Amino acid sequence: MPVRDATTDDAPTIARIEAEGEEGSAWTRAAVELMLERGDDALVLLAESDDGPVGFLLGTAIADEGEVLMVRVLPTARRAGHGRALMDAAVTRWQQRGVTQAFLEVHETNTAAQALYQAQGWAPVGRRAHYYRDGGDAIILRKPLPAPSVH
Repeated sequence: MPVRDATTDDAPTIARIEAEGEEGSAWTRAAVELMLERGDDALVLLAESDDGPVGFLLGTAIADEGEVLMVRVLPTARRAGHGRALMDAAVTRWQQRGVTQAFLEVHETNTAAQALYQAQGWAPVGRRAHYYRDGGDAIILRKPLPAPSVH
């Protein structure tokens, strides 16, 4: 599953993928462009298949903490490993930047995402009540990131 760092040229594609999500479009093209212009603390990744871009991850890395802000894979490309590849790439990039722990929020009803994250070593550490527009709670997950191994 190829994953690459996104560029400002990818902002329209990321916004299009976001708009196809079940919850509607939270990240507009302008918001994605601002994220891409943030510099070293921003992490914007794009997952690709033979048919073109199929998903993205938006995150941050500030001091020794990383945070996943959004992961989205096109409905037609789900269950093919793209979400896992995006998460793995984020962890690798954070480790390269010296991040020692990462966080994310996931909707309490999104059991598929919760299963993916927990299989990758993310563990629940808290809850944000009524975090989402629909009134649902967010489960806060944390993952410790060991320093990358040196060969």
